[in-house]
Amino acid sequence: MTTTNRIDEKMLASHAISHPDRAAEILWPEQQFENHTCGLHALSAIYRGFGLNPESENLRIRLGVDIPAVPIDSTTTGTLHPDLLRVLAEDELAWRMIDPSLANATGEIAQSLAARHPLLILISRPENGHLHWIAADRFDGQNLRVIDSLKASPTFFELDVFLRDQALSVIEIMPAPNDFKPNAHLEGILEMNAVRQRLAARMQTTP
Repeated sequence: MTTTNRIDEKMLASHAISHPDRAAEILWPEQQFENHTCGLHALSAIYRGFGLNPESENLRIRLGVDIPAVPIDSTTTGTLHPDLLRVLAEDELAWRMIDPSLANATGEIAQSLAARHPLLILISRPENGHLHWIAADRFDGQNLRVIDSLKASPTFFELDVFLRDQALSVIEIMPAPNDFKPNAHLEGILEMNAVRQRLAARMQTTP
């Protein structure tokens, strides 16, 4: 399969026509049984919160989770920011990036979740440092309710500690306004670069 074929497979895949027009309901985990599907399951949980069917939306194919980012390296599968944002835009969902390293991140997250806009978050897992996608949908003023495909039930983390030690990319997701016309690919590339910088900065400060 050529690089063009790999790109076409995810970009031209059919899917249902989505019109999410309400705030998200409470989320529940989808359990993960494959190493590279955390992004798919985290986003699927968010889609269900918006009343969308991940299977009808053909999320797995459209996200390209099974297609290596580096064609000759089978370990580079998973969900990448450019594909993720493209799929959100196609499904009439908007987003806002929240930099977890900034002092106002806690307030912005509280505001997002109060509006029932769930978060898709890329973390560095504390057990092994591996990158892992999760979702979050509630904040009680101290603890963040996390939806993790590696856990059967929601888990809770003190938000300030979570942002300092785990979060690398925080994406607020909401129904798109009529004038929402993003450059999903460019924004995705920029956020991937920001993740690299945050990860490097964290490694420098970790004893």
